[in-house]
Amino acid sequence: MPKLFASSDTQKCEVIDDPQHKQAIVLNLTQHYVFKGNSTPEKTLNSKVTLKLDSNGMIEHHEEEWDHQPNKTGEDGFMGKIQEWRKKADAKMVEAGVSRDPNKI
Repeated sequence: MPKLFASSDTQKCEVIDDPQHKQAIVLNLTQHYVFKGNSTPEKTLNSKVTLKLDSNGMIEHHEEEWDHQPNKTGEDGFMGKIQEWRKKADAKMVEAGVSRDPNKI
């Protein structure tokens, strides 16, 4: 992230009471990004972040919905399939670079 952004500031972070997700932490998050570069474009994103927890209280799934819109899946057609493939590829790259040992957090 530091390679892409000159700065990233959390403008709002609040816990949402979401009865659909009993074993989860759900956040309403507003993040302001300033990209690196000569023109320094800026972007503010509002997202719903859901952290699903396992029986030990460890995060087992992270989902972020920009503008609180559900993420596209393969069931949404061609572009949904591409987005689903990209998310899986990103997850595999992160998993390869992060220890799975909770004691190393």
